[in-house]
Amino acid sequence: MVTAGPSPGACLSCEGNRDNLNPIHTQTTNNMNKALTILLGCLALAATAHAQGAAKGKGDNQADTPAELLAKYDKNRDGMLDASELAALTSEDRAALEQHRRHHGHHGRGKGGP
Repeated sequence: MVTAGPSPGACLSCEGNRDNLNPIHTQTTNNMNKALTILLGCLALAATAHAQGAAKGKGDNQADTPAELLAKYDKNRDGMLDASELAALTSEDRAALEQHRRHHGHHGRGKGGP
């Protein structure tokens, strides 16, 4: 006599005993399902946020990074902006550098400063 196996997705330990399911087993399965649902939701949110950030890219109104500003204004390529190079900064670029300094706690002393 050939018997059919358990139905797809059925728990082997509960097969044939569906009237008397273990409440701990049922609770654990429900908790795992909730955790999996939350995890997948978080992953979906993270993927969406990442995709939106990548799609925006760098717009015209976004400030350059300090490294980009240094490359743009450091004419003598010594790694620091001297007085004449600082004078050439536009007001937008100066504001971007100041915002970076405030956010990251730099004092603007350049290489080797105390």
